[in-house]
Amino acid sequence: MKEAFNSPSPIDRIPILVGGQGEQKTFKIAAQYADELNTTANFADLPRKLDAFQGHLDALGRDRSDITVTPLGSLVVGETHDAAAAKLKALINSRGFDADSLLADEAGARQLLGRFVWGDPDEVIAGVRELIALGLDGVVFNMVADADDVENIALAGETLTTALG
Repeated sequence: MKEAFNSPSPIDRIPILVGGQGEQKTFKIAAQYADELNTTANFADLPRKLDAFQGHLDALGRDRSDITVTPLGSLVVGETHDAAAAKLKALINSRGFDADSLLADEAGARQLLGRFVWGDPDEVIAGVRELIALGLDGVVFNMVADADDVENIALAGETLTTALG
């Protein structure tokens, strides 16, 4: 058909987001093709992961400012530390685990909570700022403990706005 039209016009290029934590393949693909890397790495591993990613960028001659790097984590925020801790425990228990036993084991707690930022607003602000200080461009959070809690989602929005402001 000669007189066909497309409205709105297509964008010139669809941005590419790559997600994962693989230092050899995933990060190399992201360094070469992506506009954004959203890593699923444990937060404690981020310095090493960011160094590995930078190595791929350097090998390709690509500037780090050309790509947005964010971690994927989970956020549990409460008006108080105790309220956030109760939500976190309820979330763990809802997944079929015993939160008290799991959190009492230091290695288990570190593994389980390795991609969580949780606490009262001040604790969350500090945690997010620590992540950004590693050289990240932003954060991406799931809020599985608050899927239906509109008031707490608003609290999270206010808290994150302060943390990133």
